[in-house]
Amino acid sequence: MKNKHLNNFLSMLNAWKDYVLNYFTHRFTTSVTK
Repeated sequence: MKNKHLNNFLSMLNAWKDYVLNYFTHRFTTSVTK
């Protein structure tokens, strides 16, 4: 694609997809909750 920002976002999403999709599958995150 010609959109640099979209390419950067898709590259980041591809690199982190296992972690991002894991949240929706198992609802597990390492963030602190109040």
